[in-house]
Amino acid sequence: MSFFRLLHLLYNFRLIPILAAVSVELGLSDNYQRCSIHYLCSNLDTKK
Repeated sequence: MSFFRLLHLLYNFRLIPILAAVSVELGLSDNYQRCSIHYLCSNLDTKK
């Protein structure tokens, strides 16, 4: 795993809880969590 890939993953994982918390406040939690999980999984699959 390259340093930049690790950095990218850390960046994503740091932002997701913040965005999830905001989306809960906006009442979008279910849709956001589905999208973020799908986005994260598809990123992990394509960048191996």
